[in-house]
Amino acid sequence: MVSVMFIPSAEKPFTHKFTIGIKENTSPKVINVKGIGISVNLEFLPMEISIGPVLPYEKNAYGVLQITNPSEHSTELASIDFDPSVYEEEGLLANYPEFDTQDTLYFPVREPGSVFWDFVAGAVSKKQRKESLLKKLEGCENEEDKMSIEKLLEEFQDEGKVAEYP
Repeated sequence: MVSVMFIPSAEKPFTHKFTIGIKENTSPKVINVKGIGISVNLEFLPMEISIGPVLPYEKNAYGVLQITNPSEHSTELASIDFDPSVYEEEGLLANYPEFDTQDTLYFPVREPGSVFWDFVAGAVSKKQRKESLLKKLEGCENEEDKMSIEKLLEEFQDEGKVAEYP
């Protein structure tokens, strides 16, 4: 199986021909691929907000920022000050096992309002479970308990890779 990933470098149409040589086959295969790079540029009015001086113990101070999405693609904004899920998702990504072995991770695009990637959360849960079992094994003195923990750890070995996205 051949997998091709399109990562545009500009907002324009792209076409390319890939020639693939196959062992034990004298005729190369040509694959024509095409894609369109699209960027989502949000507009912020004003570009900067200055709230100005605020009296001590004043409960409210505000400024108005208008954010417009002129594209046809949906976007979602999250505030790191008011949305704890931003930190939770960041923590899951930081603990994603494949993050340790690859420089760049490629995931399917999430639609605004959709839940976090199940395969990432599942892989992190498995990784944490394995680490917990290893820690238990390290401090375990009972031979019977050691054997049962080692058996559970063998299941992780049989699975091969911890997770891949669909």
